[in-house]
Amino acid sequence: CCGCVVAGVHVVDKDGDGSTASTDANGVYVRRGSAGKAGQQLSFRILHSALKGGGADFTACFRSEGPSPAELPLFFDACVHLFTVEEEGGQKMLQAFAGGPDPLPIPIGARPFNGCLVGDDGREYDFADQHGGGDKRNASQGENGDENAEPEEPQALVTRPLVLPASRLRPGTRCPVSVVLQAQPQEPGFAWFPSPQVSSEGIGPCGLQLLLNGALTLGRLRPVFTVVHVDGRRASLPLDECPTVSDAARRVAAEFCGGIDLPAEIVLGQSEEDGGKVLAGDEVISPGMTLQVLCRMCVRVTFGRSSVQIPEAEVQLARTKDRSGSASSSQQSRLAVTDGDGTCVLHAPSGTYTLVTSHHLLQEGQCSMKVELSGITADIIVVVPAVVYVFMLLDDGIGDLDGGGGDSKTASPSVWVCAAAQHIPNEALPVPGLLHLGPGRSKALPSSRARPIFIQNEPEEGDISGHQGAGQTWLPTSEFAVECVAEDRVWQPDSPTMLSDSQDWQTMLQTPLRAGLLKVPITIRFHGFGDSASEMVRALPAEEYPSAWDVAAKLAGDLGDRLELEECGIFLEERILAGQDEVRARCTLDVWPLAPLNFNVRTQCCKSGLSGVAVCLTENYCMSGGPHKASHSQTNYSGTTDEHGMCHVMANVGEHQVQLTHPLLAGCGGASDDGALSCGGVNCTFRAASEMKVVATIKLFVFTTPAISGPEGSKIVWVCVRMGDVPRDARRASGTLEVPVGRGFECIDLGRAAGGSAAALVDLPPSFGLDAAGAACPLDQLTVQAQEGEPLAWCANDATQPGASNCLFSRLTTGAAVLGVLKPAVFVLCDGGPSLRLDTDSCNSVGKLLARVAAVLGRSEGEIAIYPSSGAGSRRCLSDSENLVAGQQLAAGFLAPLVVQVSVPEISGQHEGLAGVSVEVDDERLGTTDEHGRAELSVRAGARRVRLRHSCFGPDGRELSEAMVQEGQPNQLEVLSDIRLYIYASEPEPDDAADGPADGREPGEAPTIEPTLVWVSASLEQIPEGAVGLDGTVKGLGLAGTETEAKLRQDRPTEFVLSSGAAVSQGQEIKCGDVTSLCVSASRTGFKWRPKDPSPLAERAQELGGSEYLRLMECPVVLGFLEPTFRVCYGSGSVLDLSVMSHITVGDVKATMVEELSAAVESLWVFHEGKRLEDGVFMRPSMDVKIVEVAPLAIRVLSGCCGEPLLAKVLLDGNEVGMTNASGELQWDVPLGSHKVAIKHHALGTYPREPKEIVVSGGGQVNEVIMPALPRLYVYATDPDVEEAEAPPGEDEEPLFDPSCVWVAADPEQIPDDALPLQGHARCACPTSGRKFRAELHASKVVPFRLPFDEVAQATTPRVCPLAAVRVRCGRRGFKWAPKDPTPLQARAEDLGGCELLRLLECPTAFGFLKQAATVQCASGERIVVALDGCSDLPSFRAHLAEALGVEEGAAALELVDAAGLAPVTGPYIRSSADLLCACPGESLAVAKEKLQQWRKSVEAKGGWDVQGDGSADSETDESGTEQLPLDEESALVKS
Repeated sequence: CCGCVVAGVHVVDKDGDGSTASTDANGVYVRRGSAGKAGQQLSFRILHSALKGGGADFTACFRSEGPSPAELPLFFDACVHLFTVEEEGGQKMLQAFAGGPDPLPIPIGARPFNGCLVGDDGREYDFADQHGGGDKRNASQGENGDENAEPEEPQALVTRPLVLPASRLRPGTRCPVSVVLQAQPQEPGFAWFPSPQVSSEGIGPCGLQLLLNGALTLGRLRPVFTVVHVDGRRASLPLDECPTVSDAARRVAAEFCGGIDLPAEIVLGQSEEDGGKVLAGDEVISPGMTLQVLCRMCVRVTFGRSSVQIPEAEVQLARTKDRSGSASSSQQSRLAVTDGDGTCVLHAPSGTYTLVTSHHLLQEGQCSMKVELSGITADIIVVVPAVVYVFMLLDDGIGDLDGGGGDSKTASPSVWVCAAAQHIPNEALPVPGLLHLGPGRSKALPSSRARPIFIQNEPEEGDISGHQGAGQTWLPTSEFAVECVAEDRVWQPDSPTMLSDSQDWQTMLQTPLRAGLLKVPITIRFHGFGDSASEMVRALPAEEYPSAWDVAAKLAGDLGDRLELEECGIFLEERILAGQDEVRARCTLDVWPLAPLNFNVRTQCCKSGLSGVAVCLTENYCMSGGPHKASHSQTNYSGTTDEHGMCHVMANVGEHQVQLTHPLLAGCGGASDDGALSCGGVNCTFRAASEMKVVATIKLFVFTTPAISGPEGSKIVWVCVRMGDVPRDARRASGTLEVPVGRGFECIDLGRAAGGSAAALVDLPPSFGLDAAGAACPLDQLTVQAQEGEPLAWCANDATQPGASNCLFSRLTTGAAVLGVLKPAVFVLCDGGPSLRLDTDSCNSVGKLLARVAAVLGRSEGEIAIYPSSGAGSRRCLSDSENLVAGQQLAAGFLAPLVVQVSVPEISGQHEGLAGVSVEVDDERLGTTDEHGRAELSVRAGARRVRLRHSCFGPDGRELSEAMVQEGQPNQLEVLSDIRLYIYASEPEPDDAADGPADGREPGEAPTIEPTLVWVSASLEQIPEGAVGLDGTVKGLGLAGTETEAKLRQDRPTEFVLSSGAAVSQGQEIKCGDVTSLCVSASRTGFKWRPKDPSPLAERAQELGGSEYLRLMECPVVLGFLEPTFRVCYGSGSVLDLSVMSHITVGDVKATMVEELSAAVESLWVFHEGKRLEDGVFMRPSMDVKIVEVAPLAIRVLSGCCGEPLLAKVLLDGNEVGMTNASGELQWDVPLGSHKVAIKHHALGTYPREPKEIVVSGGGQVNEVIMPALPRLYVYATDPDVEEAEAPPGEDEEPLFDPSCVWVAADPEQIPDDALPLQGHARCACPTSGRKFRAELHASKVVPFRLPFDEVAQATTPRVCPLAAVRVRCGRRGFKWAPKDPTPLQARAEDLGGCELLRLLECPTAFGFLKQAATVQCASGERIVVALDGCSDLPSFRAHLAEALGVEEGAAALELVDAAGLAPVTGPYIRSSADLLCACPGESLAVAKEKLQQWRKSVEAKGGWDVQGDGSADSETDESGTEQLPLDEESALVKS
C-alpha cells in the first residue's frame, strides 16, 4: 500500500528444499546458497493474511553472475474488508481488517458495507464501483490514478474486500489505507458517528499494519428518525435517546424551542405521506421514520359574543395549502365535536385550512371560514348568532310538544323561550307582550311564532374572534324577562327574571325553557280599610291560590304593615272562609280586617273561669257592604270559653250582638231555663281589643244515695244544679249543711229547705264566695253533720277526678258531684281518757287507729298500745297490721321501759357487750342489742316472757324466767352469752391451670395451688355453703380453767361449746372459757396439716387485747392449712409424701431428693406416668412420680465398611431419641440399668433387627457404644429408553442393540420405578478378617443383602474400602453379561480413597452391561453366547463363531440353523435372543440339537436359567469358606 516493510511474511523456496522462512524486522528474507548464473530463474511462494487468497507466487531471474547478492523487491495487493455488525439497541458497528477471502475475524451475521470512501484530497470514492457499476471514480485506482489495471473479481462473501493493487501505489506517499478510515456509510434511517480513537493521523506509517492486528472499529451507525417543525425546520434525532413519541416531543421542545415555556405540550404525528395520524405518547418510533410537529388548534363555539358555550357542535378541518403555500392534494380532513364547555381540540400540520362548523343553531346548519396555522397553538372562536324565539302553548307541558289542546276556559297557557326554530312545536301560538333585555332595552314580541328575536347586533354567521372580549359580551344578564298580556288571564312568570347564569343559557340551547303561565284569575274586593282601600279591586291567579289561607297570605304580604295574616277575613257569599276552604276560579272574594273580642265568664264561689260557655255574634249588615238581608242568616263568629272562662273571637270591624249559653247560667237573672243569656251589643274596632265580664250565681240541690263501695251502711252526700241530675233512688239529705261565710259558718237545716222528697234546694247567700280567684273553692268546705244519735261520721270528699276543674261549681256542669260520705265508726275506750268514735274507712287497721288515738290523747304513739277491750288475749298487744271491724270495741293501754344487757364473758372478768342479740317479749320480737349489748324496749306493764336469740345461744336461743315490768320504774335484765365455736374447712376454687393458661396465666407461669383452709367461726351464718367437715380433734380451756375436748365431724362443720353462760348466775364471779387456748389437730387423705404458728387467736389477743370471741363473730379466722401432697417413689420401693406448696416444680423435688439419695442433682430424672418431666414442669396435687438416677450414654454410628460417621436416628428401648451429628455421635442421659439400642437410617434401614443389649452404669463416666451401620446393597438392571414413535428396523436395515445397564445402589429411594430384578449373585471378601461372602440375587424382585462388616468399623489403620471388593455376576435370557473391569467401586477406592458406602448413598453406580446376544449350541457340546453389538450381520457373526471354535476351513464351513425350525440362517442380520445350532466340518446338527435338549432339561431341573450358561468366565471359582448371605426380604422392592 505505502511501501513500508512487512515483517512476518512467509517465503517458501520452491526450487530449493521447500523450506519456509519469514521476513525479519526489516522485511527481508535472505536465501543463501551457491552463486547463480545469469538467466537462472527461482520460484517462490509468498504467504501472508493480507494477500488476496492468502498468498502469491513469484519468479526471480538472476541478471548476472558473481558473488554479489541478488535482490527481489516484492509488492503485494492490500486486501481490506469493510462490514457492519448489529449491536444491542439497533446500532450497527462498522469494522475493517486486512485478510484473505474467508477471514476468521468476520463475525456471524455481518452485513456488507454500503457507502463511500473519502480520500485525503476530498474526493469521494464509491465502494460499490469495485463490484460492478458505480458512476464515480474507482477507489482501486489508488493515488497514482492508473486506469489500466484490470478490475477485481467480485467476492462471493458477505463482505466485499477493497483491493489496493501494488502496481498503483507509489512508495513514500501517504498510506492509501487512510481512505478506509474515512469511510462514510450511507444507510437509510441511520446516522454515522466515527470513532474518535480512529483518525488518519493516528494510524502510523502504514495503515495495513494496523489492520493486520485484528478487526478495527471505525465508528457506529445509530438509528435515527426525522422530525419536521411547524416552520419547516428538520432534525434527525437518535432513536436510542428518544424511543417513544413522548420522549421525542420533549426532545423537540428542547431542540426547536430553546427551553422556553410553551402554551401547550408538543404533539407529533405521522407525515402526510404516511397518513398524518396523531401519535400517542407511548407509541414506539421506528428507525428512519419521519414525524412532524402538529399545531394544536383549540376551537370554541359561543352563543353570540358571550361566555355561553355551545356543546355538540361538529368542527371539520380540511387542508387547502401546505407549508410552502402550494395547493394541497391531500383529501384528508380532521373532525371533532365540542364538549360540554363548547370546546374541541384538533391537531394538524401548519398550513391553510378551511374550518367548517355544523350545528342546528346556525341558520343554514353550518358555516365555514379560512384559517392559517403557523404556530404550535391556535385559539379559534366561532360565534353563533344570538337569537331567541317566544311562543305559547295552550297545554302547560313541553314533554309532548306535538300534542296540546285542553279546555280554553280553564286551561293556563304556557309561554316558552327557545334558541332554535327546530324546538318550536307545530301547535305553538304567538303571544303579545314585551321581551326585556335590560335597562331601556325592550323588544315587542313578534306576531309570528317562528320569527327570531336578535338579542345582540345581528352578526354574520361564523363570525370569528381571536379573543373573547370582542363585541357585546353582556350575556348572560340578570334582567332578561318576558311580559305577556292576554284577555281574561293574569300573567304569572315562573320567576321575575330568567336566564341569569350560563347554565340556564346552556339549558335553553338544548331545549325550550318555560317563562310563565297565563292563568285564570280570582277577584278581590276590600272593605273596612278606609275610603281608598274600600274601592280597591285586584286579581290573582286562581291556580296559585287554591285556598283562603293562600289568598290571605298573599294579601298580607302585599299590604305589609297595614294588614297581618291573622287580621285578614275572607268572605264568599256572606260566609267567612276557613284557611283550608277552597277558592273557586273566577269567584269574587270580600276581604275585611278582623279585630279581637274577649269574653270573661266566672263563678260566684271561687271566681274561677267557667269553661264551655257558648259565645255567638250576629251582624245587621252584609259582608259585601250592603244592608242586611233576611236571606242572609249565616253566623260567622262563635266561640267557647276555655278552662279560664275566657273566649277570644276575631270578628270583622263593626257592631255585633252577643249571646252566652251554659247550664250553670240558669241561675242568673234574665237567663232561660236552658242557660241562654243575652248580653246586648258590642262594637269591634280594628286593632283595639274589647272585653265583656259575666258572673254566674249558685243554686244547689242536696241529696244522698247508698254507698256502693266502702263500709256497709255508708251514705254518699251529693250536690247538683239541675233537678234533672237527681237520680230516682236519691233520698233527701237530713241534718245540717254548714256553709262557710267570712270566718265562720252559716248552718242551713236541710229538713226545712225547699225541694221535694228526693233533694233539698238551697240558695247560697250572696255573701258566699271569694273576692278574687286563687284560693281553694269554698264549695269544697261544705259539711253535713248527721242527726244526733245516728252512728255515722262525716268524711269529706278529698278525691277529684284527674283533669277535673278545681272549682266544684264548674264540675257540676257534667252532673251531680260528691260532697262527702257518712261512714260507720268504731269505738275506742282509753284508760283514763275519753271514748272515741272513729270511722272504719280511715282507721281500718290498728296502726292507723293508734295514730288517731295518740293524736286525740296528745301522747306519742310509742306510749300507747291497742288491745282488745275484753276476752281471751286482752293482754296481748295488737299489731299495727291487724284490721278493724265496724262497731268493734277496743282499749288503749300504756307501755313501760325494759333494758336488756347481754355481755360476752372474758377470762379477765372485763365482760364486753354483745351486739345483734334479738329480744322477744311474749313471743313478739321487739328489738336488738346495740354495739354495747344493750336493748332498750317499751313493753306493757306486768309479767312478761323474754327470749334471747343469737348464734352464741344456739339455734333455739335462751329463754329467761318471767320478768315483771312496772310503769314508771327502771326495769333491767343482765345476761352472759355462751362461747360457741364452729370448726370447718373450705376447699380452694378449681384451678384451670392444668389444662393450659386459660385462666389468664402467662406461658411458663406457675399454676396457683391453693391449700384447704381450716377455719374457726363464731356464727353459723359466716360458714359458706361449700364448707366441709374434718377428721381430728379440737380442745381448749373452758369454765374454771378446765380443758374441754371434742372430736371433729367429717360430715359437717363441728359445733364446739367452750363455755356456757347459762351456768353462771347473775352477779356470780367465775373464770370463763379462754378462746385463745383453742387448739385444732386436722387430718385428711392426700393432704398435710400445717397449723399456724403462733396461733392467730393468741397472737391477735396479745397484740390488740379485748374480746377475741367478738372478733370471731365479725369474721372467721384461719387456724391452719391442709396442703395438697404428691407421692414420690424412689430406690427399691420407698415412698415419700411431699407438699405441692413447698415443691412447686420438678427442680424443687430433685433438690429435696438430693439429700435423700446422696446423688448429684443433674443425675436425677423425674418420671410421671412413664414420661420424663423437665425441671420447669409444675407439680400437681395427687401426682405419683418416680425418681431415677441417670448416666451419660454416647452412641457412635459408623459405616460398617470403613468406620466413617453416619447421620442416623438412634432408637433406645424402641423409642426414637435423636439424630447423630456430623461426627456420627449422639450423647444423652439414660437411666441406669439394661437397655436395648438400635439405629435407623433413611437408606440402610433399621439395624440390627434385634436391638443390641447394653448396660448403663453410673460413676460419672460416659458409657460409649459403637453401632456399625452394615452396608445394604441393591443390584438391579435398567433397559434402554425406547422412543414411542420409533419404527422397528426393516429386514434390510441393521438393528440397534443397545445394552441394559446393571446397577448397584445403597439408597432404595434412588432406584427408578422401571428397575428390573436379575438372576445371579454378588461376591465380596472382607480384607480385615478374610471372610468371603456370597449373596444370590432374587429373580422376581429387587431384594437387598447386607455385608456383615461389624469388625471392620473398629479398625483404626487406613485401608481400602471393603466395598471395592464387591463383584457382581448376573444374566438374563438373550443377553451376555459384560462387567466393568475394574469395577467402579474398586477404581474410585484406589484413586480417591474414602468410604464407598457414603458415595453409594449419594448415587448408584453402574457395574456393567447386559448386551443383547444370540446363543449357539455346538455339536461338540459347547455353548457360545455371542454379543450382537459388534457382529450382528451374518458374515461377521460366522467369522466370530469360526474364530471361537478354531475352525481352520473358515466361516463358510460352518452349518448354522435356527434351533426352532432347523431352517438355515440366511437373513442379513442375526436377531436378538436367537437360539442357533452349529456343526463344524465332520459334525452333525442332530447331535447339536440333542445337546440343546439335554441342556434345557438340566436347566428345568435346577428350577431356572443357568447364569453360567452365558459363556462368560467367573474369576472366582474357589467356593471353599464362602458364607452365603441371606436376602433382606422385608426391604424388597417389588418390580416386575
